Amino acid sequence: MRNKVFYLLVFISLLFIFSNSIYANSAQAIWWTEESSGIILESDNSPIIIEHETLKFDINTFPETYSYRKKDLLYDSYVTAEYTMYNPSDNTVTARLYFPYGNIPSYHYDFDKIYQPTEHSILVDEEEIQYKVRHTYSFYNRDFDLDTDLPKLIDGYVIDDFYTPDMEVFKYVFSLNDVDTDNPNSARLAFDLPLENTSLKILFPDGYGNGTQVSNRYRYSSKIDKMITLYSIGKELPEDCHLTFYNSPHVRDTEIISGTIELVSKESITFKELALTQYDPTSSILETDWYNAIVYSLNENEQKGGLINSTNFSFDLTPHLMQWYEYEVTLDAGQRIMNSVKAPIYPKLDATWKPPVYTYTYLLSPAKTWSNFGTLEININTPYYLLDSTIQEFYETDTSYQLKLEGLPNEELVFELSSDPTVERSKMQAINPPEKVIRKKVKSAFALLILFVGIGLIIKRSHRTNKEH
Repeated sequence: MRNKVFYLLVFISLLFIFSNSIYANSAQAIWWTEESSGIILESDNSPIIIEHETLKFDINTFPETYSYRKKDLLYDSYVTAEYTMYNPSDNTVTARLYFPYGNIPSYHYDFDKIYQPTEHSILVDEEEIQYKVRHTYSFYNRDFDLDTDLPKLIDGYVIDDFYTPDMEVFKYVFSLNDVDTDNPNSARLAFDLPLENTSLKILFPDGYGNGTQVSNRYRYSSKIDKMITLYSIGKELPEDCHLTFYNSPHVRDTEIISGTIELVSKESITFKELALTQYDPTSSILETDWYNAIVYSLNENEQKGGLINSTNFSFDLTPHLMQWYEYEVTLDAGQRIMNSVKAPIYPKLDATWKPPVYTYTYLLSPAKTWSNFGTLEININTPYYLLDSTIQEFYETDTSYQLKLEGLPNEELVFELSSDPTVERSKMQAINPPEKVIRKKVKSAFALLILFVGIGLIIKRSHRTNKEH
């Protein structure tokens, strides 16, 4: 009996320690953003070296979890990267530089236009220089990859194996009526094309498009509605393309049902017009950047048979645009300059902790594109508490956390902040809890486990002693 009581106490204690991890709530608790990064050199053979870099994170406020007013987005949190550059060569060198500062965070998606930071600047020796804000396709919440993302920065329209700006696109609008089905959600509209189709792409923008191989044909299908829009990119649909209703998503020949299909309209546009369907010419996004992002997104979401998966594709690319600064610096032979870049920094927000935990990511590895890199100094200026960091050598002052390194570390810089140093689980389920908090709970669990094991041994020894007496 005493053994049962002992193990019950151990179980209850462990359950108490980890009980905060099993709450759940249907409200959105985690909001994502993308990483920021240091400047990236376009050329591989530039002689310019970075003698010193100072990273200053000025994080005075946290973003709101749910924010529907534009003024709520104007929080004053920035990263400033200051570089001491040196040209050791005997020639004047001009370098084109890129500074990526992430996708629009998910908690800013409530607005039609991309949020523009109220304060940012690029300086050379304390004087402002001209720059461009560039955008490339980067699917929401995807990790930044230098080898993949940098080549997407293209001047002009991307040269693609299929898509061209003047390519002809045919837009069809069909009216669907009298579909003989008891389950409209399962019924499908479909048509077949030869399996070796390479001359056109098919896009159902209003619903989920699917494709299935049937013998030597490829069957394209879509959920049904009163009106269906279909884009045939590259050429018209063939005359022998017969639209047919099916009673299930499997679109088998044995599941054909009746219904009427009426062609409401058919128009011809260029692919450029299609790509710019939701482009806002008054925004800061270059027309060519938007067009190129559409091309990359179409290629990424293309399935077998040239079908575009409309589950992940959208003509509104706002959540899927990586933001960059582009600018140039010129250094004479033997010249040193101080180049500073200031940009907004957006955290990942995890409201499954009370108070919420904010994770900031800054990629240090792109700095390896330079021929040489000297010292690195990092200052996190904030009134909040540093919970954890991938680089552990930070020391605390009254107003900041500071770190000095000789050269680049092997890991990227990721750190967590909160308004309370002892965050607790709220009544929501977390995906990635703060590692330091987990380590503390695990240590507490083992400490209590050892304590109860010790108590159990004492109880057993005392019980054995009493029996002997």
